Amino acid sequence: MRFDLLGPLRIQVDGEPVSVQSPKLRALLAVLLFNPGRPVALGTIQRVLWGEAPPPSATASLHNHVTRLRRLLGAAGSARVSTVRAGYQIRVYDGELDTVAFTEQARGVGKARADGDWALVLRLASDALALWRAVPLSDAPIEALQPYVRQLVEVHVEVLEARFEAALAREEGDGLVSALRQAVDQYPLREAFHVQLMEALFRAGGRAEALEVFQALRRTLVDRLGIEPSARAQRTQQRILAAEGRGGSARAEPTLRAEPTSRSEPTLIPPTSPTSREAAPDIADAMPIPRTPGPDSGDGSLPPTESQLSEPPPRQLPAAPRFFVGRDAETAELFGARTSGDTVLAVVGPGGIGKTALALAWSHRIVEDFPDGQLYVDLHGFSAGGGPVAPADVLAGFLHALGVSSGRIPADFASRAALYRTHTAEKRMLVVLDNAAGSAQVKDLLPGGASCLTVVTSRSRLADLVATGGARPVRLGPLGDDEAVGLFRRRLGADRVADEYQQFKAVAEACAGLPLALAIVAARLSLEPDLATAGLVARLSDARTRLAALDLAESATGLREAFSWSQRLLGPTTARLFAALGLHPAPSISPQAAACLADLSPEAAGRAVHELVSAHLATPTPEGRIQLHDLIHLYAAESADSELSPTERNDIRRRMFDHYTGSAAAADRMINPTRPVVAFPRRERYAPAMGFSDAMDAAAWLAREREVLLAISSLSAEADCPETTWRLSWSLTVFLDRRADWQAQIGLQGRALHAAWKLGRADLQARTYGDIATACWRLGRFEAALGHLARAHDLWLGLDDRAGLAWVERIRSLVHESRAAYPEALEHSLAALGHARAAEDVAGEAMALAAAAWCHACCADYESALDLAAGAVAVHRRIGHGVGAAHALDTMGLASHRLGRHDDALTYYRQAASEFESAGEHYYLANTLVRTAEVHVVTGEADQASDCRAAARAIVDTLGVPDNDPLLRALRTPDPLRLELIQDAPALDQPDVAG
Repeated sequence: MRFDLLGPLRIQVDGEPVSVQSPKLRALLAVLLFNPGRPVALGTIQRVLWGEAPPPSATASLHNHVTRLRRLLGAAGSARVSTVRAGYQIRVYDGELDTVAFTEQARGVGKARADGDWALVLRLASDALALWRAVPLSDAPIEALQPYVRQLVEVHVEVLEARFEAALAREEGDGLVSALRQAVDQYPLREAFHVQLMEALFRAGGRAEALEVFQALRRTLVDRLGIEPSARAQRTQQRILAAEGRGGSARAEPTLRAEPTSRSEPTLIPPTSPTSREAAPDIADAMPIPRTPGPDSGDGSLPPTESQLSEPPPRQLPAAPRFFVGRDAETAELFGARTSGDTVLAVVGPGGIGKTALALAWSHRIVEDFPDGQLYVDLHGFSAGGGPVAPADVLAGFLHALGVSSGRIPADFASRAALYRTHTAEKRMLVVLDNAAGSAQVKDLLPGGASCLTVVTSRSRLADLVATGGARPVRLGPLGDDEAVGLFRRRLGADRVADEYQQFKAVAEACAGLPLALAIVAARLSLEPDLATAGLVARLSDARTRLAALDLAESATGLREAFSWSQRLLGPTTARLFAALGLHPAPSISPQAAACLADLSPEAAGRAVHELVSAHLATPTPEGRIQLHDLIHLYAAESADSELSPTERNDIRRRMFDHYTGSAAAADRMINPTRPVVAFPRRERYAPAMGFSDAMDAAAWLAREREVLLAISSLSAEADCPETTWRLSWSLTVFLDRRADWQAQIGLQGRALHAAWKLGRADLQARTYGDIATACWRLGRFEAALGHLARAHDLWLGLDDRAGLAWVERIRSLVHESRAAYPEALEHSLAALGHARAAEDVAGEAMALAAAAWCHACCADYESALDLAAGAVAVHRRIGHGVGAAHALDTMGLASHRLGRHDDALTYYRQAASEFESAGEHYYLANTLVRTAEVHVVTGEADQASDCRAAARAIVDTLGVPDNDPLLRALRTPDPLRLELIQDAPALDQPDVAG
């Protein structure tokens, strides 16, 4: 196979071109190929195909697109696109993908360039450029893929620049001027091409043309960016002028050339990374091409410049961090911002995230671009030592460093700031303002020159500086696990980490990617030789001892200290909310739940959340939730214990239980309106519940809050709140069943059963036994299911509850049907029908009719199945129960198919699938899709059959059903029926369903 992205998208299979006409299919293939061999998340693919607001049908539609892509790649290629739990990935082999070959050639160019092997640079660069047909995906520009495209374009420009540099070094001038003019026209802001063109023109005897190139460059930079040419370009101009003044000629001075770029001069690094971290493109591994080192000043024949005669410029930048690792995406963003002409960069993030380390590491990579020096100050915005430094004091220090004597520094602040701007107006300086308290502290410390660059770090979001000062924010998040382990390798040695790799990986996970936490662990392991890594892992794995393990006894740099300085600046309301969030079982919470916990109005809660976000103690997520870093969440829990009274903590938990229990009950009623309402004694409510617009809205909320709701169930059981425990379990049963989450359901119902016994209510016990039985049946534990049903039956019998008995008999029917005991299954479904009618339970009657219809279909009595199922559909639709109607329609589809009425079968199956999808019944939707596929096979529609099975398989993979599930078995065999129907079974008596 062959895949080409460097230009219009091209595919070859077995040497033959394959056309991809569908824009969605092209986008899907492109995003997979930009990440060869790596999973691409479903959410990332959906944003590429549909933008930031994918339609509700995006998941199902994506499954179909993947199926079409596999079919497009043929039998040999379809296996290349595999389903992973997080999404999809494509596998390519050596020589099959041009972007991989191109970036590998670019790396070779970079190494040869660093070694000064110009002949090798020319050869490798030519090979790389030969692969470049045009801008990647030039025939189908896709907005979401532009970060990948820009990265490739930047690597292409670097390779082109290296090729020109090699040609100049080897004095190969044929066609060079023409090629450089074309590069200058195409990239007018790329100074290196202008400098190379100046050199080529000078060597060809075109001094005047070379100087005109400089003037044109200056006009472009001033007009478009408001800056002067770099020191390198200016030195090249001065050398040409000096050579001209001595009457030299190109032939007389063949060695006169513009200096090669310094190694530390910033090369282009890819711009901001794509929307999701896991989707970072493979080409991000292509590092910037190193440049050859060159002199900082002119050759000996040139006169000294003004800067060489003046006082040494200030060099206040602290040393680069010794153990800096990772941050490739953020470093790329910083370089991208510089390339775009930004002059103020704000590196922001929570305490301990590594803002100073990134700022210093990056600043040391660009110092050569600022010949007039660097200024640095720690503003102590969030640290001990007397509070934030006054801007007036900072200005006095900066002015002194710039050569202003103490007697000439003005006393008043405004004059001092004006003098500072004057002294920096014509300079190219780097100013680093570290650990700022906020925008007000730094706004008067910004230099006056457009050629200066300011880097600010802060735990504040610096909103005013971004809004009015034009600062470009660069937000830092946690390090990835590989980066975290890499930090341990740098600090403790590769051998030690290799010997205990799994333990260090566990440490990295416990530190949740926070660089300060990782550094503290590394320091402890270095300072305490007897401290075993395994023992530290045990302490870090326990939430109760994790923060203590991340403190250094004799140091003020522990995590608690780092977090406390952000917390101290919070207002009283926000501080109360922060502590309340520590009692929430998960670090992610909805704004509505946050308001309930702190007993705040939505407006007041919104203001408090904004303050938390501004202090980087919380982060808003794309889904609109509030996210606390894991370690900050633990610190918030400690704050709750130390700052809130027992009564306050109990009130918060009571509001939290109320909010989630009431919301879950409302969501359950929305997705299953015919389900019985279980009554409890009326009591005072302490927190409002969520409201839902429809069943899809309710199901989406349950999916978002699944982990929280399960955790609340555990917390309520520990807090001895049996009503909350049971009500949550009852409200989650249908939702978990539809997600095939049966193992979680059994754990949940175990707590519910204990709660029901504590409440002393036989009806709750009976319902819980029935729910446990349902989960056991789903998992194939039929004997256990029947045992639990027997207990439920006895309890309902003792309560003389015919509706409850009908429910038990219906589940018994399903268990026997799964055991292929169809006569017994029919007997229990008819018993369920009788009980439901006696109880005047219309919904129960409809479900019993559907169960009896399915039993007849299993015994090949298809006409009876059709009659009973039609009756069930009519009742379900009358009471507005779409899912119940869908089950009966599915049975009608099977019966029609077996009777040879294939068009009818497809109609019933489509109606059933639509109902299942609308209700979020994905497991049953997959069942119906599998049976639909069998009809398409019989009617000779192989493509449609394949699409249905692929969509069903994708659903099953997402749900993670057990290996012994009948649906999964059906997908592994050519026969897509979930059950093996008995074709020669004796006909059953038609039940009397009249009246």
